[in-house]
Amino acid sequence: MVAVLAGLIIFPAVFAFGFNPAEGPQLVFVVLPAVLQHMTFAWISGVVFFILLFVAALTSTISLMEVVVAGIMELSHGKINRHKSVLIATAVIIAIVVVYVLSMTGVWSNLQLFGHNLFELSDTLVTNFMMPLGALAMSLFVGWFMPLQDKDLIPHIQKGYKKWFRPLFVFSLRWIVPIAILLIFLNGLGVFNIK
Repeated sequence: MVAVLAGLIIFPAVFAFGFNPAEGPQLVFVVLPAVLQHMTFAWISGVVFFILLFVAALTSTISLMEVVVAGIMELSHGKINRHKSVLIATAVIIAIVVVYVLSMTGVWSNLQLFGHNLFELSDTLVTNFMMPLGALAMSLFVGWFMPLQDKDLIPHIQKGYKKWFRPLFVFSLRWIVPIAILLIFLNGLGVFNIK
């Protein structure tokens, strides 16, 4: 709901202030300051907003870091404890981040692969390929291969809804969701060229 509300705030402001909607994630640093300037106590609102944005980014980073740390611990078969796994993951991620920053503004900013710097190429790869393919694989797995009793996401107190919701849920996962994700994926590849 927060993401939907943010979209309902940001995109009308993009067009109202004449910004380019194709800028992507950078819009939050361009559009929201422009919106906040027109509010009462703009500087307080701006400070509070960017503190909250920092907290949101930090908490997301912690949850994403858990996957990497758990992977390191599992690959080492228990030889590397949690503390060392966190240090290894942090060091590797910082090194990768430095490379990305240098590819945007530093010594490697002139290095181009397929017409993009390293950061833009990674963003395009993740956004247009990895996320849609991951979502497609998940919907196909849950829709076609997961046992039917595991798809029962309705609490036991709402048994009356199971008669119509479960078939609709399974049908959506098997047919509607994969087709919709495939269309999004093909659009990301430029097949439909929908802007």
